[in-house]
Amino acid sequence: MSADDLAFEMLWLAVELVRMTVSAERRERFHLWRLPWAGLLAAGLVVSPWVVRNVRVFDRPIVTTTHGGQTLLWGNNPIFYREVVTKSPATIWSAKSHADWQAGIDHRMLAETPPVVSETARDRWLYAEAWSTIRQEPQMFLQSCGVRFARFWSPVPMGSVSSSLPNAVWYAVGLFYIVMFGGCLVGVWNLRGVGFERVQPLLILIAAFTCVHLLYWSNVRMRAPLMPALAVLFAFGLLWASARGQETLSSE
Repeated sequence: MSADDLAFEMLWLAVELVRMTVSAERRERFHLWRLPWAGLLAAGLVVSPWVVRNVRVFDRPIVTTTHGGQTLLWGNNPIFYREVVTKSPATIWSAKSHADWQAGIDHRMLAETPPVVSETARDRWLYAEAWSTIRQEPQMFLQSCGVRFARFWSPVPMGSVSSSLPNAVWYAVGLFYIVMFGGCLVGVWNLRGVGFERVQPLLILIAAFTCVHLLYWSNVRMRAPLMPALAVLFAFGLLWASARGQETLSSE
C-alpha cells in the first residue's frame, strides 16, 4: 500500500465521520455499521500479505512503502530548493547534481555510528533529514509544495520530455487535458445537489493523492492512478452538456 492509498482510506473515514456528526438527520440514525467498513475491510485484506511479509523480513508491521523517506527527501532538500524551487516548476534537477547529492547522502549514512545500512534504518534517517530541512526552511518548503502541485496537475508535459515533442503534439496534449479538467469541474458542479454522494469517493481520492504529493516527490506520472476517477467526472460533465444541448434544440 502506498502513502496515497493510506491517505485515501483515512480521509474517506474522516469525511464519513464528519458527515454523520454534522448532519442532524445522520446524527439521529448514527450507527458504527454505517461507516464504510466494507471498503476498509477490503483494503485491509488486500494489504495484509504485504504487512505479514514486512513483519517477517523487517520485524516491523510496515503498512506502506519502505522508501517513503527517500521520496520525501528528494523534493525537500537544500539542493532541490536552490536548483529547482527558486526557478520554475518546469526546471529539471540535473542528473549530475542529483547523482552528486545522492552520493553525499549515502556517504553521510555510512559515516554514522553505527552506519545506517538496513532498509528500515535508511528510511528513518532519510525521513529525519527531510523533516529537518522542512523545519529549517519553511518558506522554501511552501514554495516547493506549489512546485509539486503544478507538476502533479500540469496539463502539458514538463522538463526534458516536453523539449523532445513536436510543438503540435505538446499543444494537443495540453488542449486534451484542459478540456478534460474543465469537463470534470462541470460534472462536479452539476452534481453539487442531487447525486453528489455518487462521486464523493472519487473527490476524496483526488484530494488524498493531491495532498500526499504536496509533500512527496511529484510529477504528472503520479497522476496516473486518478485517470479513471477523472474519466467518470468528465462523463458526468458530458452528460450535463448533452442535456443542455437537447434542451436548447427543443426550445428552438
